Amino acid sequence: MLSLLRLKGGAAIGPATAPSPVRVYCNPTLLGALEALACNFPVTKRILGDRRFEAEALDFARTNPPTLPIPRLYGRGMADWLAAQPVSTELPFIRDVAHCDELAAEAGCAAQAPALMPNQLEIMQISEVLNFRLRIHPCARFGWMGSDGVRRWLVARSVKPTGRALKADTTGILVTSRDMSVKGFEISRAAHRLLAGIRLGEMLGAAAQATIQLYPDANIAECFEHLVECGAFAAPPSTRSEQ
Repeated sequence: MLSLLRLKGGAAIGPATAPSPVRVYCNPTLLGALEALACNFPVTKRILGDRRFEAEALDFARTNPPTLPIPRLYGRGMADWLAAQPVSTELPFIRDVAHCDELAAEAGCAAQAPALMPNQLEIMQISEVLNFRLRIHPCARFGWMGSDGVRRWLVARSVKPTGRALKADTTGILVTSRDMSVKGFEISRAAHRLLAGIRLGEMLGAAAQATIQLYPDANIAECFEHLVECGAFAAPPSTRSEQ
């Protein structure tokens, strides 16, 4: 058992060659930080492996010491931090994988709220829909990645991306949470622009028009329908009592 213990600063107790799959740190704050990072970055940990992740997480925790009590979302910024580390040279997608983990952690901790359902817009006139000001769901997070990190993240979570995303070097990610279950979805450039416009306060019609100008070949109706099905938008206040 003594061979499994490691003192603060890296001095091991016991034979130097003894295997150490488990390490106990004398600094409880540091240990708590490592546990929080492992919880918030599960896919990053799976790709790096336990030992390598532990080493990177330890360096991050020492550079970014947590406060007490350790915040539930401790680790924000780790994706950008990894991008500046030597590991990103070998694994250029690791920053995007970690960023997807960050988005998932945030989505899982966000306030629950009713999501917009497809039938809630069907009763509205077309003019009303186009001038409707949607809100991004409080549990929804999205981003656009510059590598195949989204594909790797989805595959690691046993979510099969579409064929189009499998062939692309870049793709978008949408993460939502329903009933305490976090789910990830790949999204197109058009869907990402639609979400970005709505987040900035554009009415649905204006966001759709801007998206069409950028991506004339995109099917905006299908993009919007997919986003609604994924739970990207909050239900209008007038319908929440019906949920």
